[in-house]
Amino acid sequence: MSSKSGAGTGDYEYLRSAIIEKEHIESEYCVVAYTTISLRSRPSVLVIRSEVRRRCEGLSVAPLCAIEAEWPNATVVSWPAFLFQHYVRLERMVSEAAELGRLMMSVQP
Repeated sequence: MSSKSGAGTGDYEYLRSAIIEKEHIESEYCVVAYTTISLRSRPSVLVIRSEVRRRCEGLSVAPLCAIEAEWPNATVVSWPAFLFQHYVRLERMVSEAAELGRLMMSVQP
């Protein structure tokens, strides 16, 4: 991945990698990742929230896990790089949830 900051090619690579990361989460763990982007009361602050649910469950069921972050924040990073980091964190969270689920299932008789 390009390490250029702010370059068009680098942004494209971050967006492409974010999409690949989201698709990996969905295919690897048989889930659907819903992402919403909204505004806060502070000007020029975006909030991105991703929730992971089982494929057959609707939005009325509580998510298996969720992550929320604001951009811009204390870290100076482009929007595409922020999205990529967001999905990397989401994948780690889903992976840990899957491991805990397997551990809990293995403990039961």
